[in-house]
Amino acid sequence: MSKVTKYGHSYPKTCVCGCTERFIGRRNQKFLNDAHRYRYNNNKAAEKNTITKKLVNLIKRNYLILQKYHPQSLGKNWLYLPNLIIDGFSPLTYTGIEKETENGRDWFCLDNFLFYIEKNNILITKKP
Repeated sequence: MSKVTKYGHSYPKTCVCGCTERFIGRRNQKFLNDAHRYRYNNNKAAEKNTITKKLVNLIKRNYLILQKYHPQSLGKNWLYLPNLIIDGFSPLTYTGIEKETENGRDWFCLDNFLFYIEKNNILITKKP
């Protein structure tokens, strides 16, 4: 296949996107066209973002559950932790830890919410 174009010699290629289409292109051309390049790059980005999306969804679900149960606790009333877990709460998903100065408790942070777990009970409050 020795076809000459205005760019010089063309080369037989296989599209890198995975479609296995053959084409004649420049020496540095990897994709059949822009649509194939977009598909390839979008699929690659989606693979990278899968883990991040799962983590963001866990944090979002925990946040909504803390928001739901906060009016019942207000940092004073202990709630039964398995009830929150049934709703989908994950006690191991939080974004930080704050130490209480008065009694040394470690409160787990999730945005503006703080929660403290003791045995099967949980206290939920908001940051001041």
